[in-house]
Amino acid sequence: MRSSSSSNNRNLDRDLDHDSNCSRNRDHNQNHKHSKTGKSKQTRTNSSTSRPAVPRIKLACVVCRLKKIRCDGAQPTCGKCEKQGENCKYVEGRKRGRPMRQYTLGDLVPADKSVPVELQSLIKAHGNAALTGLTKTNSIFEGSRKGQKIVANVYSSPSTKTTNGTKRLTVLLAHANGFHKEMWEPTLKRLFSHQNSEWSIEHAIALDGYNHGDSAIENRETISDESYAPWFMHARDILSVVRQLELGGAEKIVGIGHSWGAASLLLSEIMSPLTFSSLIITDPVLFSKVTWNKEFVAMTLKRRWQWKDVDEAKAYFEPHPFFRVWDSRALDLHIRYGLEHTSEGLALKCRPNSEAAVFAGAAYASPFATNNLWRVQCPTAFLTGETSQQSPREHIARITAGMRDCRHVVMEGVGHLLVQEDPDRTGDQYARLLDQLVPRMDADSKTAGSARL
Repeated sequence: MRSSSSSNNRNLDRDLDHDSNCSRNRDHNQNHKHSKTGKSKQTRTNSSTSRPAVPRIKLACVVCRLKKIRCDGAQPTCGKCEKQGENCKYVEGRKRGRPMRQYTLGDLVPADKSVPVELQSLIKAHGNAALTGLTKTNSIFEGSRKGQKIVANVYSSPSTKTTNGTKRLTVLLAHANGFHKEMWEPTLKRLFSHQNSEWSIEHAIALDGYNHGDSAIENRETISDESYAPWFMHARDILSVVRQLELGGAEKIVGIGHSWGAASLLLSEIMSPLTFSSLIITDPVLFSKVTWNKEFVAMTLKRRWQWKDVDEAKAYFEPHPFFRVWDSRALDLHIRYGLEHTSEGLALKCRPNSEAAVFAGAAYASPFATNNLWRVQCPTAFLTGETSQQSPREHIARITAGMRDCRHVVMEGVGHLLVQEDPDRTGDQYARLLDQLVPRMDADSKTAGSARL
């Protein structure tokens, strides 16, 4: 896997350096031709008038380079971007060994962007929901695929204060498979309470995966019969949301993900280096080889997903061994926000087929992330549960050995679902990790350019 990735990088380097090489070759040829006789010059002149020169492509646009598709190089808008309605942008080529992404996060915003996404305007545009100590607004972003939407909650704290030396953070959160954005609220409340003079959270944006929570309701027509959901799709959705935020350089983006969401954040950073200022990866599902998860898929497809009312739903969830170890707030949030009203009563927003599709979608994406962790350039912290079978201490130590700036903390007394089992202590751990990561952000951004991709 790594050798294939290195080969792709060499090919990309060669493509980006193509212009300068072609230019040098043309200069050499011109000098050589000028040394010939006048007759040769006359012949060349006649030839040029009868057959006009075809202009060479100087540089592929940013969008085509990111999508790894052929670009015609037309400016100001190439043919592919014009056809797809993308905002075409060109940047200068790069030297070998420099970061691939030389453009800002706002460069790839769709030209027909129809939803407001600047965070301050979002806060003012929607009414605040009740959440003790925090304000919550709801917003809809464009997904990475045409017609799909990503629903998010934007949290902020009226008590947030900053000084000249305070790092202003925007935290983006990606949940585990089968859950939803509201699961983060108890942990977020705790995390906001730890703000200090070193760092403060301007906004926390919790996403619903495209086939989970409120995003699933928005995208129901396109996900109703899905059976395979590669994690790369979730990673691209995350990148799409980040670009639409159009954050300024003063605000640092911290990605916090759990399980499927954690692995998807890593994929996002691998696909677009230095998108995040730092990452906190919570008990990720990172396989070392292709794994189809057939048992999880079969078990999920048999899961109950409909109830006639809230009382019946509570009677199912509360005594269930899987949910019995959860913090009561997490279970209440799951029943309140994880279910939707239907003509037959209540149903899971994330249908069993969608959850099973995500389990199946780990097959290639998870080992790809595992074998490319060495590409992650931002400071990263892993937080795992002591009894987790998905992220044993030895496994995390082995797969992160090649990462340039990584730390690992094991949280005692919890398993894979530490966010649901002990949200307060999870929030405390996140705050401690931010205390360690924030000073590294600027240092790593200055040295990341020397890292070979």
